[in-house]
Amino acid sequence: MEERKQKEIEYYDKKAEEILKNQRILGSKDFEGFNPNLLSSFVYCYKILGENCKNKVVLDYGCGNGIHSVPLAKMGAKKVIGIDLSEKSLEIAREKIKKEGLEGKVEFQKMDCEKWNFRQTSSILFLTAALFLLWTLRVLSLSWLEF
Repeated sequence: MEERKQKEIEYYDKKAEEILKNQRILGSKDFEGFNPNLLSSFVYCYKILGENCKNKVVLDYGCGNGIHSVPLAKMGAKKVIGIDLSEKSLEIAREKIKKEGLEGKVEFQKMDCEKWNFRQTSSILFLTAALFLLWTLRVLSLSWLEF
């Protein structure tokens, strides 16, 4: 495994281990205390996603602790599949799903996002934090942005 990926795993596993050791689940925040519900751009993206994810499979690419997976499942996604390198982060994500009663609707897999292995299908929405930003820019019809 590449050194940069190993460092990322070590960083997020360490953060997750601290959370797990203190037996607290992060709710709507990530490890750095980021809460997407406090930013109007994320609230807007959740609105757009909510309108477009119903009855679709959503791939939460680099899902971390499942910060976006829970809202997507609650918005009506048929299924949310979260993939991430950090098994400890995924432990937290699984606890969130259990706490929210969303077992069976959300699944987490330890997987290298750069080597993901899923069948191509038109019913999959692909989600990552970077795509949140790009989608917002696209929806705002910024002329300098081309897809």
